[in-house]
Amino acid sequence: MKNITDFGYHSTGVDLLSNTNHFHDDSYEILHVISGNGSIIINNKLYSLNKNDIYLIDGAYLHCTVPEEPEKYVRNKIVVDKLCMKKIMETISENDVLDILFNKNGGAYVKLNSLESADVDKIFLDIFNAMNRDRGNLELFVVSQIMYLIF
Repeated sequence: MKNITDFGYHSTGVDLLSNTNHFHDDSYEILHVISGNGSIIINNKLYSLNKNDIYLIDGAYLHCTVPEEPEKYVRNKIVVDKLCMKKIMETISENDVLDILFNKNGGAYVKLNSLESADVDKIFLDIFNAMNRDRGNLELFVVSQIMYLIF
């Protein structure tokens, strides 16, 4: 799926980009921490990385996750094309939402409670299941789930 450049559901341990400053020039990244802790650097700002946290990252900014204990670091992640998201937002007259959520300081950080985190995890599970089935409107479904997530 060309508009989703990276996706992981309950990924465990470090990946190729952990502990490495990187960017996704034309993408947004949504990172949801299931377990583990550490730090995340977004646009040269240091944030804590904790269970139930969600990060909305403008991929154009340098960012890096630094888990304290990689074997305990479990997360959901999706990297989606900016243009695709912007086109969808324009159709529902919500053009400013992406700029507000992703572009201020390189992104947004939200601490969720256990129930909210479970709801976000369910959205990622639904996306995971949809990506593993032959689904005609997969991209529309995934983008609609992302919109539900950020609203």
